[in-house]
Amino acid sequence: SDKNISWKEFLSLKKEFNGNIKPFYDKNLVAAIIGTSGTTGTPKGVCLSDKNLTSMALQHILGDLNYKEGDKILDVLITSIGYGLSVAIYSSCCGVESILIPKITSSILPYFEKYHPDHFVGGPIHYKSIRNEVENNNYKLPYGKNMVSGGASLNKNDERFLNKVNEGYVENGYNDKIFVRQGLGATECGGALSYAKYGTYKFGGVGIPLPFNTVSIFTPGTDDELKYIKEVLGREPNELELGMMDVMFSEHCSYKSSRPILKNFPTDGPDVILGPGDDAGIVSLT
Repeated sequence: SDKNISWKEFLSLKKEFNGNIKPFYDKNLVAAIIGTSGTTGTPKGVCLSDKNLTSMALQHILGDLNYKEGDKILDVLITSIGYGLSVAIYSSCCGVESILIPKITSSILPYFEKYHPDHFVGGPIHYKSIRNEVENNNYKLPYGKNMVSGGASLNKNDERFLNKVNEGYVENGYNDKIFVRQGLGATECGGALSYAKYGTYKFGGVGIPLPFNTVSIFTPGTDDELKYIKEVLGREPNELELGMMDVMFSEHCSYKSSRPILKNFPTDGPDVILGPGDDAGIVSLT
């Protein structure tokens, strides 16, 4: 296709660069299309907008994830997936230096000895390798600021060995002896959906959602939510109550999408007991 160029051609374009770049931002403009194998559905290309990338940057800057300017991250995963975009955010917005290892490998500790990175994001296979190298090659665990495992569940035996804790353990405050913390990746979120940041580690858990990510828990193909509503009310809900509950379940922390609709409702009158504000508003239903 005439829309594709080789890496060599791309590098040659620097000769035409005059040093003047005019920033362009459109929140709905597709900035990146990331391929995903479809862990949560069918394989697809996920379109991420300028606003998505801005949110990614802000949630890493404001999310208390301990990325500091001048830190180093060991980059060993495939950069064409959502992970690669995350590393670009760490580098460009958090000031983290990316140490790129241009080959796929599960043997990690030799690179830790050589580069002394502060951060590493890998999968269960990398942490199994780390365990094996510690047990068999007399390496020491290279504690860093963020040692993250994602993509699949960490093997429980590996988690016990690396973190020196047992099932049921819950972090109370910050435990600096926790070596690896799990997270949950989602290409739709630009790589990371949740992470067990300092103070939130639980054995086997994937932490809490990063800022700007909302997670809803439900049972597909069942009426469990309706059963819950009936138990709370002690009876069948009427049509109005069912509609309100439906909105509450789907609108969890998503006031931005409902605000344009709510603006059409009256804010004063005989049936408005409390107008909009910090207490959200109360109306009388008859």
